[in-house]
Amino acid sequence: MRTVKDSQFVVACQQFRTRVCENLDIIIFSQTPPIIESSKNLRFGCFKFGYFELQQQFQKAELNVWNNRWSEVYDFTKKETKNFSFLPEDVNPYDLVPQISSLSGGEFSDPSSEQVDLLVPITVGDRTKLFDQEILVILLPGYENAAEHIIPELNHQKDYELIRSRAISMTNDHIQQLPSNDQLIIKKLISTQEINVGKDVFIFMYFGGKELEGNLYHMLERVLTNKKCYHIWNNSKAVTDLSKFVFETWREGE
Repeated sequence: MRTVKDSQFVVACQQFRTRVCENLDIIIFSQTPPIIESSKNLRFGCFKFGYFELQQQFQKAELNVWNNRWSEVYDFTKKETKNFSFLPEDVNPYDLVPQISSLSGGEFSDPSSEQVDLLVPITVGDRTKLFDQEILVILLPGYENAAEHIIPELNHQKDYELIRSRAISMTNDHIQQLPSNDQLIIKKLISTQEINVGKDVFIFMYFGGKELEGNLYHMLERVLTNKKCYHIWNNSKAVTDLSKFVFETWREGE
């Protein structure tokens, strides 16, 4: 996107980049970190939008709903002032881009409705936010359909939030980088299933909230009925260390 000013967008893409842009509001799904250059006053928000054919379009475009890196903005132009910020969490795409309503004919889903199940999970991302507790969950390959049922649960409650998520074809090299105890945990999980390491996709979910042992744990037990298909890290140091590997060291997709 080049030389665009004073505009609003709702977009889902593999890669997003701006050059010489100004005063843009963008609700975005981007599978790689958004890149801005020679641009200023850009505001980004997590993708929360839906319509009937969106899931099929994501599949055709090879976009994984768990890999939204909307907030990991990289600015090529280094200045004393920051050239981007984040939209308010409660921003509604219908308010941001009112023309959607007149064009949709009722096809698009209003994310403010309690009845709407969104395709992409809403994440906190790089917003500054403090939580009473944080946990990391790994979901084994083969349970992607079950994982889809987690998304409406996340979007319709306020006790916990999804900070980040990542779907990754974890390799043996990845596993070998981890602390020995975490290696043992993952290898034990893998041994219970028929998994093609290096090809099959694991889903990591990083949560924050309060009373997670009650609220979040119960939801996971209800949705993911097979307890052998996932593991939860709740030790704060383990969560911090492993999250750095998953969301920083392993930069798959760039």
